[in-house]
Formats: sequence, C-alpha cells, structure tokens
Amino acid sequence: MRIESHLRDSYPELIEGLTLMALSQKVEEAVVIAKKHEIEIELDLCEFAVLTFKLGPHFEFQPDYEWAKEILADGEMTPAVKIMQLNARLENDNQPLPAVEGNEIALL
Repeated sequence: MRIESHLRDSYPELIEGLTLMALSQKVEEAVVIAKKHEIEIELDLCEFAVLTFKLGPHFEFQPDYEWAKEILADGEMTPAVKIMQLNARLENDNQPLPAVEGNEIALL
C-alpha cells in the first residue's frame, strides 16, 4: 500500500517498532475512519493516516483534539479542505485559521 510506503519513507519515527502487519492494520483502521468522514482520495487518505499516527487512533474523539471533530463534521468543507485545516491547526499550535470563500484556507 502506498500509504505504508509514504509513512516508512517520510515518517519513520512515527512507525518505529511496528511490524509490517501492525503497520498495515493501523493504516487500514485509519483509512476506514477517514472514509467515514467522506475522505476518499488517496492523497487525503494518506494525510489522514499521517495525522492518525501523529495524534493517535480516533484522535477526533480525544478531548485535546475537539477541534478535529469539528473540522471533520463540517459539511461545508470538501474532504481536501478538511485535511488542510487539520494539518494547519496542528502545525499552528491548534490556532484556527480563517476560512475564505470557496472553502479554502488562508495561508499565513
């Protein structure tokens, strides 16, 4: 699976100590959850998996990441914009970025 390859190549610290089977299982779990949020495109699935490895499984239900649940539940955003928003919030110390017309995020 390309998601597993991406994790091995770009984020070895996130998967350190996992067997190939465990990695496959965790990626599959992340994909299943992503699809429940209507995230279907492989690039977006990959990004969601990376977020899952960074924040933990079912991160959207963790109290520290309530903002993630809100983003994923937003019916106005496209899946790609949801992924961009999740990454932006994580990278900007959980500070919201203003949405602009067309469901795009403003890059500061």
